[in-house]
Amino acid sequence: MSSTSILFLVGIKHSGKSALGRLASSVIPNATFYDSDDYVIPLLAPPYTSIRQFYGSEGQAAFMALELEAVKSILQQAEGELAIIALGGGACDNTPLITLMQRVGKIIYLQVDSETLFKRIVKGGLPPFLDSDDPASSFDTLYRQRDAQYRKLSDYVLQLSDCRSVEENGLIVAKLLLEVAGSEDQCQKTVSEQPLK
Repeated sequence: MSSTSILFLVGIKHSGKSALGRLASSVIPNATFYDSDDYVIPLLAPPYTSIRQFYGSEGQAAFMALELEAVKSILQQAEGELAIIALGGGACDNTPLITLMQRVGKIIYLQVDSETLFKRIVKGGLPPFLDSDDPASSFDTLYRQRDAQYRKLSDYVLQLSDCRSVEENGLIVAKLLLEVAGSEDQCQKTVSEQPLK
């Protein structure tokens, strides 16, 4: 199997990309985790201090331009590393970003059912991309659209269950990432040594 050193985690908002990517990187030797949001925030011009605020005022296209710039910055910093990079939930709409990701690495879609994701999303208040008059219906439409897009553009689809703990899901993600990176022997060793909580 050929070696891949850039692994992108994609998925609909609140699918666990950051938490599971960070956990996976902690059990994979020599892996570094990057969250694209951490690289977008410094690019926000005043008066914006949060991605939600910027997105709500400037719109999707402006955010996607910043996300592309952020990922390019990560790729420069990650040169020579085994890098696990988590993207925002709407990355599937960002054609230049998708083209870049497909060219330089492998894309793993963390798939979670719509009911679970909607519950997670509304806990933190309605994001600007949902219709405040009918958030459930607008999310259902968005979910079906993005699920189809992610399935089409990704190299791997990993279905995750809300019934498992974050630790268990993190180890499942780590195992797949190691297989994709071409380190199956290391995968068996690393995952088997991690106790499930």
